[in-house]
Amino acid sequence: MYSKILIDKRVGSMEYRSPFSVVLITMGLLSFVGAQAAGIEGEAPTVPHIEAEKQAGRSDTARGTFGLGLTASFGGTYPSGTVAGTGDQKRRIDTAYSAGARLAYQAWENSTLLCGVEYARKTLAIERTYMGLPSTTTLELSFIQLSAGYRRCAGMLYGEAGLLYALKTGTWTDRRELGSTVTTSHIDKKSAHNEAGVFLGAGLTHSVWTVVSLEAGLRAEISFINACTLGGDRLRTNSLLLTAGATYSISL
Repeated sequence: MYSKILIDKRVGSMEYRSPFSVVLITMGLLSFVGAQAAGIEGEAPTVPHIEAEKQAGRSDTARGTFGLGLTASFGGTYPSGTVAGTGDQKRRIDTAYSAGARLAYQAWENSTLLCGVEYARKTLAIERTYMGLPSTTTLELSFIQLSAGYRRCAGMLYGEAGLLYALKTGTWTDRRELGSTVTTSHIDKKSAHNEAGVFLGAGLTHSVWTVVSLEAGLRAEISFINACTLGGDRLRTNSLLLTAGATYSISL
């Protein structure tokens, strides 16, 4: 009799505790699932072979891209070399500009090979005294300029360097002011020469459409060969230019 009552009490107690235990277990499971879901949302699973394919895809996209571009520049030219005179001669900065086309090939990620052709016009100016009168010599030179170089990009920034070879073209003029007298003549072909040198540049580039990018920058061109040997002058050109361009990209 006593055993039966005890068993009934235990059963009753078990029946009383069972719903509370279920609630605790349910709350624990919900907390665990919630934590797991939060972890999944915060960090996407990574699959090694899929990540490798993505990296390979990005690498392939970065390489093998050709670019066809138009370029223009405007700035100043400073003459270097030998300037004839009695010691009062001065070199003066004058204008320079160019326009042309460029071919680019992105052989490595963030690295591009460049080659271009452009028409360049450069003005050299010298001031001195002749027979007690102030004299200014202004030489107008024109070239078909070929270039080949290398560009490295870091985000929107780029830096570039390369070689230049400029073929003399067109009519070169020699304008001389002596006091109030002005004379203009053509520079003979024997006094006009091709140029060779280097260029260094830096600037910003930005994609405005999927295959079109715009750029702006600063470029220095330094010649190592005299372009004009007129009278006692032996002059080379050195230019600092503001540049602008647009490039259309073709991925292979």
